[in-house]
Amino acid sequence: MLLLAGLAAPFAAPATALAALHTPLKEPPPFVRPLGRWSILVRKLEVVQDGTANVDVDVPLQFKSTIDVSTPLVRYWRMCSRNAGQGSLCIPVTEFPLTSPLAVGAWTDVPITITLPPSARPAQTRLSPLYANTIRTAGYSISCQMYDPDTGRRATFAFVVTVLERARA
Repeated sequence: MLLLAGLAAPFAAPATALAALHTPLKEPPPFVRPLGRWSILVRKLEVVQDGTANVDVDVPLQFKSTIDVSTPLVRYWRMCSRNAGQGSLCIPVTEFPLTSPLAVGAWTDVPITITLPPSARPAQTRLSPLYANTIRTAGYSISCQMYDPDTGRRATFAFVVTVLERARA
């Protein structure tokens, strides 16, 4: 009987049932708000990897903070599956502190250098003679994050590194 009364209460007295609901906060807590905005200075990030040696890629990233941060931390990574084989690129979570603090509204350079191993080249498939001038490519999405250890706020960004088997003409 008590169960029936509990199920019928919202229909019998909807105002009472709605009054018992908690209204959401109008402003999210500070640690949920983003730390700032990322920017990459090139439209396409392309690198030639012929498979003979490691290639270092300097990624031109910038960050504009919404609050002052005294000790900012930068992280970047690329996850891959357990069965990563030929043509894969795995980057473990790499963390380093920035040398200078972040000021509100100022763009700050964030130097990230990614090393592409020879295995990160595009897959070598057999092409028809009709497509002899085709350049094989492989795209790798890499994630990066700016983190403030004092407030717990963070901002995440992802960019794509396109690996070419040879230079474009």
